[in-house]
Amino acid sequence: MLLLRFTLLTVLIVLPMGGYAQYKKVKELLNQHWKVVTDPQEAVYFRTVMKDDNGIRNGRVISYYAEDKPRMVGNYKENDFFGPFLYYYPNGQVESRGNYSDGERLGLWEEWYPTGKPRKAGNYLPKEQTTPDAQTKPSRYRDTYRITSFWDSTGTQLVTDGTGRFYATDDNGKLLEEGTYASGAKEGKWLDYYENGKVKHEEMYEAAELVQGTYFNESGEPSTYYDYETMPEYPGGLPALSNFLRSRLKYPIGAKRRNISGTVFVGFIVDNTGRVKDVKVLKGIGLGCDEEAVRVVSAFPPWNPGRQRGQPVTVSYALPIRFILQ
Repeated sequence: MLLLRFTLLTVLIVLPMGGYAQYKKVKELLNQHWKVVTDPQEAVYFRTVMKDDNGIRNGRVISYYAEDKPRMVGNYKENDFFGPFLYYYPNGQVESRGNYSDGERLGLWEEWYPTGKPRKAGNYLPKEQTTPDAQTKPSRYRDTYRITSFWDSTGTQLVTDGTGRFYATDDNGKLLEEGTYASGAKEGKWLDYYENGKVKHEEMYEAAELVQGTYFNESGEPSTYYDYETMPEYPGGLPALSNFLRSRLKYPIGAKRRNISGTVFVGFIVDNTGRVKDVKVLKGIGLGCDEEAVRVVSAFPPWNPGRQRGQPVTVSYALPIRFILQ
């Protein structure tokens, strides 16, 4: 499962003073896609993490291979990866290291082969913020990664100062992707492949911007090409979403009596079928507002699911719901 993150709106608010959250260390089982599971037979990894009573993750997180060897070491901040992270191979060699901000890779990331030889280095640029006020989306996908160096497994450097040929293979050496970089950005023709070795996508880039693409089925015939990335959409779009919230949201009596207003941040998942699930409060204001926000979001009808290259994917959302007394 591929998990994307999409934030509807960023708002600066002042929250009322409250008590300190109580955290405890918990153990979670993870499958090969890093999804939490309950059946030990499905688990490929496990992790220890600090969680509060509302299930919010904060602080140190360590993921392990089944044999108790570290797989990943880092930190959570309000359920998002934050700060420096280290990833390891089963043999104990460092696989990669770099920083996260709000759950996204940011800045310099370095990678190595299991032998300890360098693989690649490059920088992740900040992604453009998307809000409900944006009535249109960018017409072209723009890659936010800027490579600086790449070496093959023998130690031969193929990308120097951001320019050169790049390729990626799976654990068995099968070619997955190949193309060229110029001044750090994708440039010219890029190909990715099916497991049978046939071309799946042929795409043309200009200074990291996708300008043309062709999709081939597994028989090698050209077929429908989908946008690189499409976000989930509430049925009827943003106007319908706003109408739903206005018609369903009720001001809690307790908050009204205490003259409490503010913004509740609700997190939820739109899965690859469009179903809304895992609704939770990320930041609340109390006095019934948090529960009301969760109630309304939990009542959402199915959305049009997000897609990546035409395939439905799961997307994480953060939605601010404002309670304002007139």
